[in-house]
Amino acid sequence: MTAVAIEVADLAYSYPDGTEALRGVSLTVAAGEAVGLVGPNGAGKSTLVWLLAGFIAPTRGRASIQGREVCKANLADVRRRLGVIFQNPDDQLFMPTLFDDVAFGLLNLGRNSGEIEQRVTEALQQIGLESERDRFAGHLSAGQKRLAALAAVLAVGPEVLVLDEPTSDLDPRARRRFIGQMAARPETRLIASHDLEMILDLCPRVALLDRGLVVADGSAIEILASSSLIEPHGLEVPYSLRRDHKHRFPLRGTAHETEHRKWET
Repeated sequence: MTAVAIEVADLAYSYPDGTEALRGVSLTVAAGEAVGLVGPNGAGKSTLVWLLAGFIAPTRGRASIQGREVCKANLADVRRRLGVIFQNPDDQLFMPTLFDDVAFGLLNLGRNSGEIEQRVTEALQQIGLESERDRFAGHLSAGQKRLAALAAVLAVGPEVLVLDEPTSDLDPRARRRFIGQMAARPETRLIASHDLEMILDLCPRVALLDRGLVVADGSAIEILASSSLIEPHGLEVPYSLRRDHKHRFPLRGTAHETEHRKWET
C-alpha cells in the first residue's frame, strides 16, 4: 500500500473579513507523487499552501503531512518533513547574506558548521547562484530571489515539497534548469502554478481548484486538454496540447510522453 504524503480532508478557511478562501477541499498525494495545483487567481491555491505550512489554521477540516496533523503541537515535526516555497520569495529571505538565508533552516535543525557549508554550497550550485553567496538577497533580481528560496528549501532536504508559483519571474534558461532539477527529484511534490506547460512537464496529475473547491482531479493531459472543462475556470489549454499544434510541438521527453501519444490516437 502506497504511503500518503499529503492528506487534506474537508479543509475550509475564511479570512477575517468573512471571505471564504477554501470551502471544503479534500486532496490526497501519495509519497513520491508529483501533483499540479491549478486554477484562476483567487481560487485558494496560496491559502492551501499556507495552511499546509501551518502559518494559518483552518476553520474546518484537517491537513496532515506524512501522517502528522498540521497543528500547533506538531509544527516542528511537520516543518522538518515539509519544504515550502511561497509565492513571494521575500517572505523567506531576511538574513544578511544569501549564504545565511540558505543556512537558516539547517542552523535551526542543529547541523554542524561543516555540514552546513557543504549543503549550502551544493544547493547554491544546483540553482546557479554560488557566485552570489555573499550578497544580500534583497539586492537580487526577482527571479534570483525565487531560486534562492528554492535553495534554502533544498538544503534542508525535506521529503515533501510544496511550491507556489515556482517559475514566476524566471528567465527561460533558469526555468528550464528548474524543470530539469524538479523532474529528477524523488520527493513528493505539490506544485501550484499558472505555468501549465511546466505543470505538464512535471506532474502526471492535476487538481483544478476554483472558488475554494476542487472541481476536477485526475490526469494532467486529460484535464488540461479539455477546453470545456478548464476555460470556465479561467484557464486555457496549453499550447503543446492544442490539436492544431500537437504534431509540430510534442511534449519534450517528460513523464507524460507515453500518455500524450495515447491521447493523440
